[in-house]
Amino acid sequence: MVAVVGRDVLKILNVTEWGAEEAINLKAVGVRNNFAGSMDVKWGPTSGRDAKIATIGTNGPIVIWDIGTHNKIGRTIKEHTRSVNRICFSPQEPNLLLSASSDSTIRLWDLRVGNKPGTVMDAKDIVREVQFNPTSMNDIVAGYESGNIQRWDLRNPLAGEKKFMAHMGFVTSLDYHPSGRFLASGGRDRTIKVWDMEDEKRREIHTIPTIQYTSKVQWRPNRPYQLAASFKDESTVQVFDVRRPYVPLHVLSQHDKDATSILWKDSDVLWTVSKDKTFASTLVKGQTISADLLPGGKAAMNCYGQLAFTVSTKAGPDSFERDLVPKPGRPNAKAVALDGSSEPMVYRTRQTGGVFDCELFNHEAFIYCAQNYSMEAGNIREVCEHNSNVAWQANKYRDSQAWTALKLFFSEIAEPAIVVSQVDAVTSEASTTITTKEEEQQDDDDDIDTLETMAAKPVVPSLFAIKVSDAPVKRNWSHDDTVRNLLEFYAEQGEVQMCVTILLVLAEEEDLPEFRLSEQWFGSYIDLLSRFKLWSIATAVSQACKDVRIHTMNQDSTTIHTSCSSCMKPILTRAPSSSGFWACDRCRKVLSSCSVCHKTVRGIFTWCTQCSHGFHLQHAQEWFSQSAECPRTNVAPAGDTG
Repeated sequence: MVAVVGRDVLKILNVTEWGAEEAINLKAVGVRNNFAGSMDVKWGPTSGRDAKIATIGTNGPIVIWDIGTHNKIGRTIKEHTRSVNRICFSPQEPNLLLSASSDSTIRLWDLRVGNKPGTVMDAKDIVREVQFNPTSMNDIVAGYESGNIQRWDLRNPLAGEKKFMAHMGFVTSLDYHPSGRFLASGGRDRTIKVWDMEDEKRREIHTIPTIQYTSKVQWRPNRPYQLAASFKDESTVQVFDVRRPYVPLHVLSQHDKDATSILWKDSDVLWTVSKDKTFASTLVKGQTISADLLPGGKAAMNCYGQLAFTVSTKAGPDSFERDLVPKPGRPNAKAVALDGSSEPMVYRTRQTGGVFDCELFNHEAFIYCAQNYSMEAGNIREVCEHNSNVAWQANKYRDSQAWTALKLFFSEIAEPAIVVSQVDAVTSEASTTITTKEEEQQDDDDDIDTLETMAAKPVVPSLFAIKVSDAPVKRNWSHDDTVRNLLEFYAEQGEVQMCVTILLVLAEEEDLPEFRLSEQWFGSYIDLLSRFKLWSIATAVSQACKDVRIHTMNQDSTTIHTSCSSCMKPILTRAPSSSGFWACDRCRKVLSSCSVCHKTVRGIFTWCTQCSHGFHLQHAQEWFSQSAECPRTNVAPAGDTG
């Protein structure tokens, strides 16, 4: 039998191999007692006449239901001042119940003593999840909204063990391994982690990246390396083998909406419920193995034009067990595998691969142009001439010619202008019809003077007159089609750098046509700049763009993660104190030490953007005023990484 609850559901189902049918409907009893739906349900470890289930009401209280005899409410617990997030029965003592609440407390209830208040453990943080150790009655573990996990001993409820940071985001689910030594945790950072709770350093021994943040995780019985997980906004339930974390072992698609809870009936059957208001019983044994559907080879290209590829060397289907090898690294005498063996194993696929340079992209020219191109709108002639010279220096001769053409198209050119006046034309015609005989009989010298005079003036038909002006005027023709064809040509070639720079330089031109792909060009160019760590230029491009969606990209919230200057790993395994991070949990070295004086930095902390070594602000200014290289690594700090 299985209990199923929801906002308007409170039923006990009788599940057989032929299907599921309703055995008891407790909603009518709940309505008489102001039942407002449930958020969680747990079945006590007893059965028969002593069977009990506990539910969390959406309106706050914990309700204990007497299922064995009367199908009625046996007790209502209302001591929590805020909502209850999770409940858990002790597997050894069926009358002990744990509750985790948003009022930052964990409470232990003894259901044999009536309305006696429970034992309170002050967690000083919102408690999202709590679990009993299946092999130790006094050992419990709690997961918090801060992402921390803490172990408690029920014999000393006043103080728990030291917290350790498990996830970047609140803990969504916890489940103890049947051995009682290992703990699986799911978090909002889209990872599932396995911890050795007997390791004092509290380091994760397995990490599984997931598609969404985990809503529920549970170990598979009699399969020490396998666990099942459901996810937020994801209809599938996935079964993982922690030795191969990147590919799920099975993907179960039984629902149309995201599964909200999972429960193993035994090692082969998994029960699930979903927001689509369905209950499903799935036979996992014999399901398709996801790895068998994957292609044997893959290829990927980086921003430098290098192509990496892998090709499978297997002749037949994937053989998971045969590809297990001992975990690399220095052996740990205290390490124990999940199945109890002394040598942890990991999966290593039989593949071969390589990397070669395709020479399809000149990243050096791209970086040079990005750092030297002018994107200022206004003086088009000077900007285009400057960009033409930059492109020429980068050996991009076609781009240099394009900038020269744009300079001629959109700049004012000083040259004589011909202006025709109809009135002056009539006067000119009258003056040309009056001729005297004396003029026809001039001597040779006069004829030469007349020819020289006429040669200095424009010769036009008698119906038109000409005025010559030296004022600069703009060429009077439209370049819309030419500019459009130019940008479309560069877009087809993948040259988003030219497309974006041309649009920024010509931004103030009123007749410039709109391009439906301009947002895509800007996004691709900013992404390329970020890949090459040209963040300042990417910010300048974003700010210069008139498109609101692009212009506001750099106004989004930014999170900076601190990395250890010794092992270069991110500092994610500890919760920051009021004074910040002081030591790395991985290499056990002090973080904020000055590379010049080797003393701890208190106050303003600066660091080299290439190697992450830190300094006192004054020492950094003094050192880099005399040297261009970091005192520890002899590496020059990047000029555009901030």
